[in-house]
Amino acid sequence: MATIRFYTRSTVNKLSPVYVRFQDGRSINLRLMTPFRIYPSYWSEKTQRLKPNTLFTEELTRDQVKDIEDRLTALKDAILREHFKLTAPPSGAWLKEVINGFYYKDTPSNESLTEYIKRFVAEAKSGNRLTSETKKKYTYGTCRVLTGFM
Repeated sequence: MATIRFYTRSTVNKLSPVYVRFQDGRSINLRLMTPFRIYPSYWSEKTQRLKPNTLFTEELTRDQVKDIEDRLTALKDAILREHFKLTAPPSGAWLKEVINGFYYKDTPSNESLTEYIKRFVAEAKSGNRLTSETKKKYTYGTCRVLTGFM
């Protein structure tokens, strides 16, 4: 039976990447970094969720916590689904391909400048796109300016 666990490796309380560990028996033990970043002190290794006493700030809101937990659960399901389709033993390249396919599946290939601007504004408003310097959500005023630009 395959097991999937998520963990952080940092002991410093700053945003750190979340790693996935895929085990299948004693012979297969794969580890890979996911695109998510969380504070290690907020993550519970035992429950595989964020701790209930998490302090919500501008960087980490209640909605973001729910979104992170939902996406990690969906990633776990996607890895298990792909594992059942395998005919050969899984490898690190296979796991990386599954994770990349899960996170980067909706990237448009041929879009015009207008479509890109619309997508950028929509992602900024929804909170999926973060500012480049501080990695925070775009403010209401900035979203309003972007909408005016569009």
